[in-house]
Amino acid sequence: VGLVHGLLVVEGGPARPHAWVRVALRGGGTLDLDPTSLDPVHPDTHLPLALVTPDGPGLEAGERWLSLLRGEWRVGRATRRE
Repeated sequence: VGLVHGLLVVEGGPARPHAWVRVALRGGGTLDLDPTSLDPVHPDTHLPLALVTPDGPGLEAGERWLSLLRGEWRVGRATRRE
């Protein structure tokens, strides 16, 4: 389906730029796969910023990265409540 641009947090460290793929499933739906680390994609480790489809330019992804780098957005770590 496309390339997901986002942030990755490993073992409680800082969020770093990262990318992974989103694939279509034969029975319907999608699955996010991280081919770099071979780890599952979870909301507590992977924060998607933009999805770039194979047929379109990555303008939206570029705009989101630039706004993040300009400080227009802040990424904060949520605390879990159990």
